[in-house]
This record gives sequence, structure tokens and C-alpha cells, in this order.
Amino acid sequence: MKGFLISILIPLICVSCDRFIDTLINIESSPPVNLQHDLFSRSGAYWMSLLSDDARLFNLVLPGSHDSGSFTLHSTNLINLFGNFGQTQILNVFSQLMIGIRYLDFRIKRHNDEIIIHHSIINGMSLESILRDHVKKFLDIFKSEFIILDFQHIEE
Repeated sequence: MKGFLISILIPLICVSCDRFIDTLINIESSPPVNLQHDLFSRSGAYWMSLLSDDARLFNLVLPGSHDSGSFTLHSTNLINLFGNFGQTQILNVFSQLMIGIRYLDFRIKRHNDEIIIHHSIINGMSLESILRDHVKKFLDIFKSEFIILDFQHIEE
């Protein structure tokens, strides 16, 4: 039942993202003290803490994002003629986590001695900076949450 409830709540929360995403991003040091307040405001950031202690991963529906790191991609001018076809996310990884995403899909490759995010032929940020500045930052604030990182389309 909780998995079903979560699968309904997260899309409802996401519908009004434009109104409260700035509020979500401004939570820098600690989660809200009152965890029982309006579920449709900021609960996306700490929804896992609202689950019972005996909840099993197998029974949860985890919200995820496709090509999670493609919120910023560096393309050539030729590719820009066709628009931002490689960008699949408008929110950065930290903001995705703040609205409740817990499954992150990263496409990675080696480029100039570092591991970067990519989408086909378009390169993005370094994986290290996303993990440090977005994922770790979120987990440092919301210690009751966990995130599944899925690395796919790994290219040399």
C-alpha cells in the first residue's frame, strides 16, 4: 500500500515543482523539524524518513529519472542547430533528489583523464562533481534517505 501511495504522491508533488523548487533548494543545513506538515510542500526531500522502520526495498516504488546527469551538456555549435536534444532533465541532480527522486541513471565515459556524464555524442559535467556537489550534499543533509546510482552506457 505504501508503494502505491508513494507512486501517487510523487507525481502530485512534481506537478507543482515550479512553485516550490526554489524553496526546496534553499534547505541547506537540516531537514524541517516538523515532519508531519503538508505532504505536498517539501516532503519529497525526506519522504523515506516517513516510511515505517520495517519497510523493505523490495516493496517500495522508487521514483527515478532518465539520464539524470544530463541537466547540463556541452555540445558543439553544429549540434546546437538542432536544439538541446541531448538534455533530458531541467533540474540538476540535487534538485531532482529534493523532489523525491531516489534512482539516478548516469551515462558515463572517460574524457581527458576524468569520468564525465554524456548523452550519446554530447559531453556533460564530471561525475566527481555531480557526486560531490549534488549527491553527497543531499545525503549530508538528509541522513535517513538513500539513493540508487545506476551507471550505464559506459564508454572508454
